[in-house]
Amino acid sequence: MARAADLPKHAVTSDKRPTFGAADTMAAGYTGEEFLAGLSKDWKLKLDKPVEQEMPDGKNRIYVNGCGENGMTISAGYVDGENLSSLLCRTGADESDQSDGFLAACTALDVTGVDHEKTSSWLKRATKEIDSL
Repeated sequence: MARAADLPKHAVTSDKRPTFGAADTMAAGYTGEEFLAGLSKDWKLKLDKPVEQEMPDGKNRIYVNGCGENGMTISAGYVDGENLSSLLCRTGADESDQSDGFLAACTALDVTGVDHEKTSSWLKRATKEIDSL
């Protein structure tokens, strides 16, 4: 299982991609509700109602998905149905004029202990590397 500190610092090929273990809550009591509502409003995303999905390990997880006409999507996962455990933000390559701002907004999670400056710096570096490929 990979921890954030152990993730590659630069783009890697698929054979070197780290494996992730079971998700855990980001912080006790953190639902991400206000954060998701802000992303939804700011980026004109329509959030769907939460859905329960069975994962490959046989356990059920709750997900809230959202998408906008601009090709931007989010998926928020809840390992226990209440506490946010994952956030996936995506945008298409053809939306590059807005994608940097959207992805940067996704790094601004308001979770205690998350360093927005570090996550933003990582995003900028990763974006440059991906774009150069």
